[in-house]
Amino acid sequence: MTRQNFIGLVTGHGKMAKTIRVSVQRPTFHKKVHKQIMSKKTFLVHDEGELAKTGDVVRIEACRPMSALKRYALAEIRIGTGQKLVELNQVSTEDADSHRSPFQQEVDRMLRAEKERARSRKIWADLKYVTRHQFAHGYRSLGPEEIAERGQKAAKIAESHGWTVIPPPIQLLSTQLNQDLQDVSKNLDNIIEKIQEEDDYIRSLGKDPLLISHNMYKNIIKSRDEKAATASAQ
Repeated sequence: MTRQNFIGLVTGHGKMAKTIRVSVQRPTFHKKVHKQIMSKKTFLVHDEGELAKTGDVVRIEACRPMSALKRYALAEIRIGTGQKLVELNQVSTEDADSHRSPFQQEVDRMLRAEKERARSRKIWADLKYVTRHQFAHGYRSLGPEEIAERGQKAAKIAESHGWTVIPPPIQLLSTQLNQDLQDVSKNLDNIIEKIQEEDDYIRSLGKDPLLISHNMYKNIIKSRDEKAATASAQ
């Protein structure tokens, strides 16, 4: 008597010893719509020689129970396309990079440059925070606990960048700082000028920048920048 057999596609291999997963599509008659539809069923198939790879078209046939879920065994490989996929996955990263198109290489370069800019912006923001702390900017409206909390935060920022102390602004050009800080400290005058510009803008609104809270200060400057961006876009 001929054993039951199916033609299917290997959808998984290598996860279990001598076992592959085969998806089989068969036409079945649907009683409600009264027409044939394609139904899909997945079988766990015994592969003694571990020959089949994902993507192969194989024929499987019924056999004695090999395990709790395996009732079929690999009979033959009809179309062996899975081995090509395995070989492509084994290509080294260096070879893959050498075959990337100029467009993909340019995208990679832009992503690396954006990461460097993001890192520089973080250093710039941290340097500005430390500088504002040294100026005691907006501290008149704060209590002793809030001032101490800001001092601790500034100390943590300095420690994260390898700054042994929080120096006065004029000493930020010290050679004791690492190379990243030296690159940013060249623009220290621009930071101070920008802070003074922001203070002048707040004074033009009739507010004292030394008396308002830090959050209010940031919101005013943010609103000004958004209005400027909208005006330039129009």
